[in-house]
Amino acid sequence: MNRKIIYFSLLSLLLLFTVQDACARKKKEKSAKTEIKGYENHLKDCVASDSTGLMIMHRTKDKVLVEFPVRLLEKEMLLASSIINISDNGEGVVGQFTSPEVMFRFVRNGKKLEARMMTNQPLMREETGKEGVASSLLKSASGGVYKSFKIEAFAKDSSSVLVNLAPLFLEHSDYSNPFSSYAPNSMYGMVTRKFRCDTSRSFLKDIHSYPDNISVTCVLGYDVDYTAFGTITMQRNVPVTVTAARMLVLLPETPMDIRYANQKVNTAFLVRKQYVDEMSPLKSTHLVKRWRLEPSDKAAFKRGEKVEPKKPIVFYIDTLMPDSWKPYIKEGVEEWNKSFEKIGYLNAVQAKEWPKGTDFSSSNIRHSSICYAPDWMYMAQTSMHTDPRTGEILNASVYIHHNFLSLLYSGRCTQTMASDPTARTLTLSEKQMGELLKVGIAQQVGRCLGLTDNMGASYHYPVDSLRSAEFTRQHGLTASVMDNIMCNYIAQPEDVEKGAVLVQPGIGPYDYFPIRYLYAPVVADKPEKELVTLNKWVEDAYTAHEYHYGPRQEFYALYDPTALYWDLGDDPFKAADYQIQNLKISIANFMKWYAKEDYDISRRAELYASLIKLFTNRAMELSFWIGGLYLDEGKEGISFPVSKEMQQKALNYLVKMSMDLDWLTNAEVKSSLELQDLIVDKTRKYIFQLLFDRIRYVALCSEKSDGEYSVKNYMDDIHSIVWKGVLQNRVLTNTEMLYQNAFIDYLVKNISKNMGGGTAKNAGRQQALRGDSFKMDIFNEANSFVMGWQAQDIVPVNSHQDASVYWDMLLKIRNLLSSRISSASPDMKEYYGFLIYKINQILDDN
Repeated sequence: MNRKIIYFSLLSLLLLFTVQDACARKKKEKSAKTEIKGYENHLKDCVASDSTGLMIMHRTKDKVLVEFPVRLLEKEMLLASSIINISDNGEGVVGQFTSPEVMFRFVRNGKKLEARMMTNQPLMREETGKEGVASSLLKSASGGVYKSFKIEAFAKDSSSVLVNLAPLFLEHSDYSNPFSSYAPNSMYGMVTRKFRCDTSRSFLKDIHSYPDNISVTCVLGYDVDYTAFGTITMQRNVPVTVTAARMLVLLPETPMDIRYANQKVNTAFLVRKQYVDEMSPLKSTHLVKRWRLEPSDKAAFKRGEKVEPKKPIVFYIDTLMPDSWKPYIKEGVEEWNKSFEKIGYLNAVQAKEWPKGTDFSSSNIRHSSICYAPDWMYMAQTSMHTDPRTGEILNASVYIHHNFLSLLYSGRCTQTMASDPTARTLTLSEKQMGELLKVGIAQQVGRCLGLTDNMGASYHYPVDSLRSAEFTRQHGLTASVMDNIMCNYIAQPEDVEKGAVLVQPGIGPYDYFPIRYLYAPVVADKPEKELVTLNKWVEDAYTAHEYHYGPRQEFYALYDPTALYWDLGDDPFKAADYQIQNLKISIANFMKWYAKEDYDISRRAELYASLIKLFTNRAMELSFWIGGLYLDEGKEGISFPVSKEMQQKALNYLVKMSMDLDWLTNAEVKSSLELQDLIVDKTRKYIFQLLFDRIRYVALCSEKSDGEYSVKNYMDDIHSIVWKGVLQNRVLTNTEMLYQNAFIDYLVKNISKNMGGGTAKNAGRQQALRGDSFKMDIFNEANSFVMGWQAQDIVPVNSHQDASVYWDMLLKIRNLLSSRISSASPDMKEYYGFLIYKINQILDDN
């Protein structure tokens, strides 16, 4: 009996589980059918669809429904944004790609699709051979969830999920900002813009699906606040509307082979953390940015024949571009083919007219463009989007602002009017403007090819060679077009008559080397093994003096006087002599040269300001030799102090230059331009201030040279120049007295900084007791010069907090004046007495 009960009970339980399992299966099937049915329901309000590309897309009034293929889960994608049109082009250029490079992986998590932002993914060497290391690194950099999307439905064949990605495309964030940080309304960074997106004025407009990306066109309404210098509110709630293309781009299924960068070569790079082995820490490694360039005929290429690439680098010229500019833009772009031919590629870089076909769109990230911007800005811009995994350039575009040609004209006119009579006009010929535009475009395209500025290239040429017709025709003005040099301000009138070149003709001899480093194939099965060949190329080029790289320096931290923005030639003092000779001719004659065309004198006023600026720029460049450091990437170390003799030569040259400035103005300038007679005094004060601005650099240079030329030595040299007339006990000139007062004012200003509520006397004595503290911050020095990859930042030096040297100098000046006052002339005696009284008041010792 008991046995029957047990059997019956087991049978009942078995039947119960069977029924429950069947019910569960039916429920699951019913659920699946509901989801499948819901797929079509979600599309009933669809107003547009595109099934021709990477993903099938549908748009309703407020949704972007994407059939996201399951095969694309976990694949790397890039989010990008570009401007289609805008209500205020002061906020951005039409056609401009603006948002930063952000990589995503889409991951399914239950009934949600997560967009995971991938950052700081370490690069792992394959030869580690350690099982589990790769997976551990991936798990440690799995990405943060940027957005999560509800899966609306599943495809019947389970090949895709339906999600609404509208929130990803319609939002405003730092990762999808359509506005350029460098825009006319930012006033070169002086104006801060705060953007607030108003969803009530934003809507979806269009969708496109391309073979490797999807694009959503959105109209976005913003309110913008403008703040000057971070504190002054200029305007609030200014409405701006932008039509933007938001793109989700599938990165290449087969990543391009990486190539390691070398800090001695002017190539752009991205930084990745690299795993070497379990005994070594993760280290930073640098990968070059370059296009994927492959020969169309590998066999012919290996035989040394020149072949075209499978996929050339093409730049499309904007239809808005003025027709007269287009031929020269094309020349500037294709100028780089000379360097590609050297490594075996024909027609590697091409400029084409914007295709008229309906399938071509500027919102496709695969199309690089040269766009025209009708606004007031002068400098051209570039943008670049790369594959964060490898550095492969996916898009690189150039944006030419309307006043760019005005900048080119101004440079050509002011720098060459003395030597070239054809430049003495307010309208240069189309050919003259064309050759300027060509070289300007070549510089920008160089950046788009993966090059960076090489500000040291011009220092390789002897100054006198730039006066030679034969040399300049063969070699140009600088060895690299990436040196930011346009015009020959050294050539004299007689040189131009003999045929000396006045405009950089195109790429220079150094420009072949970085193109070779980036794009020439290297026979190696791994990137690490390429380095043997690549490093040998660099070593050979430097040894043979065929290559010199001077990286761009930040304007607030200019250390190396051989790699400046506007310098020409290898002798700064001889170059200054030639330039000043030309400037004297220009200022003496420009009023009559341009009188016929300039009826209201406005253009001549602009030209005069530009001529004065050329001179003050030259003075500033010369000042960088005082306390300068050679940042030579081609040597073992990378920072070498400028010699004491060179620093003293620069100091004496600047003072001598400042004593002879009457030529900066003349009677016609004074009367016609209604200028007060202050330009000479203002320029002298500017030059004198330059000398004091170099003190902290002298302190740093002294540290690097074991005190060869100390701050005290430098101050004594300035003292011997400024107070030379007092030492000789003669009547002083107005210029000497101006310098002497400026010298005392500078000393007072720097002592006052250290008073701390006490007297200048006490502050100076307290500083003196502590000794000379012109020391660099060793930690910051070690972490800046040694790295070498980025532009050198400011190295902290304590000279601005040290009053002892200034205190001693004031005492020295007072003693000198006291020793000379009794034998001085009546006028000088009164002047000396006033200075002594002034110093006594300062030192609180009267």
